[in-house]
Amino acid sequence: MPLLAPPPPLPPPLPPPPPDEEVKKETAKQKSPKAFVSAVSKDEMCINHLWRHAYAKCNYCKRPFCYADLVEYRGMQFCLEDANRTGTQSKSGSITPNRFTYLSSLIFIGVSIAVLYYTYPQTELLFNTVYTSGIQSITLLFTYSYIVVLFTATFIVLGIISSILVLSNSAKLYYASALILVFMLLFFMYEYVSSATTSSNYLFYVNIALFCNMLVLALDRFSYMGTYSKSGASILDLPKIETL
Repeated sequence: MPLLAPPPPLPPPLPPPPPDEEVKKETAKQKSPKAFVSAVSKDEMCINHLWRHAYAKCNYCKRPFCYADLVEYRGMQFCLEDANRTGTQSKSGSITPNRFTYLSSLIFIGVSIAVLYYTYPQTELLFNTVYTSGIQSITLLFTYSYIVVLFTATFIVLGIISSILVLSNSAKLYYASALILVFMLLFFMYEYVSSATTSSNYLFYVNIALFCNMLVLALDRFSYMGTYSKSGASILDLPKIETL
Protein backbone atom coordinates (compact mmCIF):
# COMPACT_ATOMS: atom_id res chain seq x y z
CA MET A 1 0.00 0.00 0.00
CA PRO A 2 1.64 3.35 -1.01
CA LEU A 3 2.37 5.87 1.69
CA LEU A 4 0.47 9.13 1.60
CA ALA A 5 2.50 12.34 1.24
CA PRO A 6 2.46 14.54 4.32
CA PRO A 7 0.24 17.59 4.04
CA PRO A 8 1.98 20.84 3.06
CA PRO A 9 2.92 23.13 5.93
CA LEU A 10 0.54 25.89 6.79
CA PRO A 11 1.56 29.42 5.77
CA PRO A 12 2.89 31.59 8.57
CA PRO A 13 0.30 33.76 10.24
CA LEU A 14 0.01 37.35 9.07
CA PRO A 15 1.62 39.96 11.35
CA PRO A 16 -0.81 41.95 13.42
CA PRO A 17 -1.70 45.39 12.04
CA PRO A 18 0.37 48.20 13.54
CA PRO A 19 -1.25 50.39 16.15
CA ASP A 20 -2.88 53.59 15.03
CA GLU A 21 -0.15 55.74 16.57
CA GLU A 22 2.59 53.95 14.58
CA VAL A 23 0.60 54.42 11.37
CA LYS A 24 0.24 58.12 12.09
CA LYS A 25 3.97 58.48 12.84
CA GLU A 26 4.94 56.67 9.63
CA THR A 27 2.53 58.79 7.59
CA ALA A 28 3.83 61.99 9.13
CA LYS A 29 7.40 60.87 8.48
CA GLN A 30 6.63 60.25 4.81
CA LYS A 31 4.94 63.63 4.48
CA SER A 32 7.64 65.55 6.34
CA PRO A 33 9.52 68.15 4.23
CA LYS A 34 12.89 66.60 5.11
CA ALA A 35 11.92 63.12 3.88
CA PHE A 36 10.44 64.59 0.70
CA VAL A 37 13.50 66.74 0.05
CA SER A 38 15.89 63.80 0.59
CA ALA A 39 13.89 61.64 -1.79
CA VAL A 40 13.96 64.12 -4.67
CA SER A 41 17.55 65.34 -4.32
CA LYS A 42 19.54 62.41 -2.90
CA ASP A 43 21.24 61.69 -6.26
CA GLU A 44 22.25 65.30 -6.95
CA MET A 45 25.34 67.11 -5.73
CA CYS A 46 25.60 70.63 -4.36
CA ILE A 47 26.70 73.07 -7.05
CA ASN A 48 28.90 74.93 -4.54
CA HIS A 49 30.35 71.86 -2.78
CA LEU A 50 30.65 69.08 -5.32
CA TRP A 51 31.66 66.52 -2.69
CA ARG A 52 28.39 66.96 -0.78
CA HIS A 53 25.03 65.50 -1.67
CA ALA A 54 22.33 68.08 -2.33
CA TYR A 55 19.86 68.58 0.47
CA ALA A 56 17.24 70.48 -1.55
CA LYS A 57 16.69 72.72 -4.54
CA CYS A 58 16.32 76.45 -4.10
CA ASN A 59 12.67 77.35 -4.45
CA TYR A 60 13.66 80.42 -6.49
CA CYS A 61 16.44 79.39 -8.87
CA LYS A 62 15.74 75.61 -8.76
CA ARG A 63 19.43 74.74 -8.32
CA PRO A 64 20.55 71.95 -5.93
CA PHE A 65 22.39 72.94 -2.76
CA CYS A 66 23.67 71.23 0.36
CA TYR A 67 22.25 71.99 3.78
CA ALA A 68 24.95 74.61 4.51
CA ASP A 69 23.92 76.71 1.50
CA LEU A 70 20.18 76.81 2.21
CA VAL A 71 17.86 78.81 4.42
CA GLU A 72 14.35 77.66 5.23
CA TYR A 73 11.56 80.21 5.05
CA ARG A 74 7.88 79.35 5.46
CA GLY A 75 8.49 75.70 4.69
CA MET A 76 10.53 76.43 1.54
CA GLN A 77 14.26 76.21 0.92
CA PHE A 78 16.20 79.12 -0.59
CA CYS A 79 19.87 79.43 -1.45
CA LEU A 80 21.95 82.18 0.14
CA GLU A 81 22.03 84.16 -3.11
CA ASP A 82 18.24 84.30 -3.34
CA ALA A 83 17.51 84.44 0.38
CA ASN A 84 16.83 88.19 0.20
CA ARG A 85 13.76 87.38 -1.90
CA THR A 86 12.13 85.33 0.86
CA GLY A 87 10.93 88.17 3.09
CA THR A 88 8.32 90.77 2.39
CA GLN A 89 9.42 91.04 -1.21
CA SER A 90 8.64 87.89 -3.18
CA LYS A 91 9.68 86.67 -6.61
CA SER A 92 6.83 88.51 -8.24
CA GLY A 93 7.95 91.82 -6.72
CA SER A 94 5.24 92.07 -4.09
CA ILE A 95 5.54 93.59 -0.63
CA THR A 96 3.42 92.54 2.30
CA PRO A 97 2.18 95.48 4.41
CA ASN A 98 3.21 95.47 8.07
CA ARG A 99 2.94 97.78 11.07
CA PHE A 100 5.47 100.23 9.63
CA THR A 101 3.63 100.61 6.34
CA TYR A 102 0.33 101.12 8.17
CA LEU A 103 1.98 103.81 10.31
CA SER A 104 3.41 105.45 7.20
CA SER A 105 -0.04 105.51 5.60
CA LEU A 106 -1.48 107.24 8.68
CA ILE A 107 1.29 109.86 8.57
CA PHE A 108 0.58 110.54 4.90
CA ILE A 109 -3.10 111.08 5.66
CA GLY A 110 -2.38 113.20 8.75
CA VAL A 111 0.04 115.48 6.90
CA SER A 112 -2.36 115.93 3.98
CA ILE A 113 -5.24 116.81 6.30
CA ALA A 114 -3.09 119.24 8.30
CA VAL A 115 -1.82 121.04 5.19
CA LEU A 116 -5.33 121.21 3.75
CA TYR A 117 -6.63 122.67 7.03
CA TYR A 118 -4.07 125.50 7.12
CA THR A 119 -4.16 126.26 3.40
CA TYR A 120 -7.87 125.75 2.82
CA PRO A 121 -8.71 129.42 2.02
CA GLN A 122 -5.97 129.71 -0.63
CA THR A 123 -6.75 126.26 -2.04
CA GLU A 124 -10.45 127.02 -2.19
CA LEU A 125 -9.77 130.31 -3.98
CA LEU A 126 -7.56 128.57 -6.54
CA PHE A 127 -10.09 125.84 -7.30
CA ASN A 128 -12.97 128.34 -7.48
CA THR A 129 -11.02 130.45 -9.94
CA VAL A 130 -10.23 127.45 -12.11
CA TYR A 131 -13.83 126.24 -11.86
CA THR A 132 -15.37 129.57 -12.87
CA SER A 133 -12.80 130.78 -15.40
CA GLY A 134 -11.50 127.48 -16.76
CA ILE A 135 -8.12 125.84 -16.69
CA GLN A 136 -6.66 128.61 -18.86
CA SER A 137 -7.02 130.97 -15.90
CA ILE A 138 -3.94 129.38 -14.35
CA THR A 139 -1.79 131.11 -16.97
CA LEU A 140 -3.27 134.47 -15.91
CA LEU A 141 -2.54 133.71 -12.25
CA PHE A 142 1.02 132.64 -12.93
CA THR A 143 2.55 134.33 -9.88
CA TYR A 144 4.74 132.94 -7.14
CA SER A 145 1.92 132.79 -4.58
CA TYR A 146 -0.42 130.90 -6.88
CA ILE A 147 2.34 128.52 -7.91
CA VAL A 148 2.97 127.70 -4.25
CA VAL A 149 -0.74 127.12 -3.68
CA LEU A 150 -0.93 124.95 -6.80
CA PHE A 151 2.01 122.79 -5.68
CA THR A 152 0.58 122.61 -2.17
CA ALA A 153 -2.76 121.36 -3.47
CA THR A 154 -0.95 118.88 -5.71
CA PHE A 155 1.04 117.44 -2.81
CA ILE A 156 -2.12 117.21 -0.70
CA VAL A 157 -3.64 114.97 -3.36
CA LEU A 158 -0.40 113.02 -3.81
CA GLY A 159 -0.14 112.53 -0.05
CA ILE A 160 -3.56 110.92 0.07
CA ILE A 161 -2.70 108.77 -2.95
CA SER A 162 0.59 107.74 -1.31
CA SER A 163 -1.28 106.59 1.79
CA ILE A 164 -2.95 104.02 -0.46
CA LEU A 165 0.10 103.15 -2.58
CA VAL A 166 2.26 102.37 0.45
CA LEU A 167 -0.25 99.68 1.48
CA SER A 168 -0.35 98.03 -1.92
CA ASN A 169 1.34 94.70 -2.55
CA SER A 170 3.31 96.13 -5.46
CA ALA A 171 6.94 96.98 -4.85
CA LYS A 172 6.86 99.60 -7.63
CA LEU A 173 3.92 101.43 -6.07
CA TYR A 174 5.58 101.19 -2.65
CA TYR A 175 8.75 102.89 -3.89
CA ALA A 176 6.67 105.39 -5.85
CA SER A 177 5.06 106.51 -2.58
CA ALA A 178 8.54 106.80 -1.05
CA LEU A 179 9.62 109.01 -3.97
CA ILE A 180 6.54 111.21 -3.51
CA LEU A 181 7.47 111.50 0.16
CA VAL A 182 10.93 112.80 -0.76
CA PHE A 183 9.48 115.49 -3.04
CA MET A 184 6.91 116.46 -0.41
CA LEU A 185 9.64 116.91 2.18
CA LEU A 186 11.81 118.99 -0.17
CA PHE A 187 8.91 121.23 -1.17
CA PHE A 188 7.60 121.89 2.34
CA MET A 189 11.13 122.46 3.66
CA TYR A 190 11.68 125.05 0.96
CA GLU A 191 8.32 126.65 1.69
CA TYR A 192 9.11 126.79 5.42
CA VAL A 193 12.56 128.31 4.89
CA SER A 194 11.37 130.87 2.32
CA SER A 195 8.33 131.93 4.34
CA ALA A 196 8.77 134.39 7.20
CA THR A 197 5.16 134.67 8.37
CA THR A 198 3.95 133.21 11.64
CA SER A 199 1.07 131.51 9.84
CA SER A 200 3.57 129.11 8.28
CA ASN A 201 4.81 127.75 11.60
CA TYR A 202 2.73 124.64 11.00
CA LEU A 203 5.17 123.75 8.22
CA PHE A 204 7.80 123.05 10.86
CA TYR A 205 5.68 120.24 12.29
CA VAL A 206 4.73 119.08 8.80
CA ASN A 207 8.41 118.68 7.94
CA ILE A 208 9.04 116.80 11.18
CA ALA A 209 6.17 114.44 10.38
CA LEU A 210 7.44 113.86 6.85
CA PHE A 211 10.96 113.23 8.12
CA CYS A 212 9.59 110.75 10.66
CA ASN A 213 7.70 109.09 7.83
CA MET A 214 10.97 108.61 5.98
CA LEU A 215 12.42 106.98 9.09
CA VAL A 216 9.38 104.72 9.33
CA LEU A 217 9.83 103.53 5.74
CA ALA A 218 13.54 103.02 6.38
CA LEU A 219 12.71 100.96 9.48
CA ASP A 220 10.31 98.98 7.37
CA ARG A 221 13.13 97.98 5.03
CA PHE A 222 15.62 97.36 7.86
CA SER A 223 13.09 95.29 9.80
CA TYR A 224 12.70 93.06 6.77
CA MET A 225 16.46 92.61 6.55
CA GLY A 226 16.69 92.01 10.30
CA THR A 227 13.91 89.43 10.21
CA TYR A 228 15.70 87.55 7.48
CA SER A 229 19.09 87.60 9.21
CA LYS A 230 17.55 86.54 12.53
CA SER A 231 15.56 83.70 11.02
CA GLY A 232 18.45 82.64 8.82
CA ALA A 233 20.85 82.50 11.77
CA SER A 234 18.46 80.35 13.78
CA ILE A 235 17.58 77.96 10.94
CA LEU A 236 20.91 77.62 9.17
CA ASP A 237 22.76 74.81 10.92
CA LEU A 238 26.22 74.28 9.48
CA PRO A 239 27.38 70.63 9.54
CA LYS A 240 30.32 69.64 11.71
CA ILE A 241 33.69 69.24 10.02
CA GLU A 242 33.94 65.56 10.90
CA THR A 243 30.71 64.83 8.99
CA LEU A 244 31.95 66.20 5.68
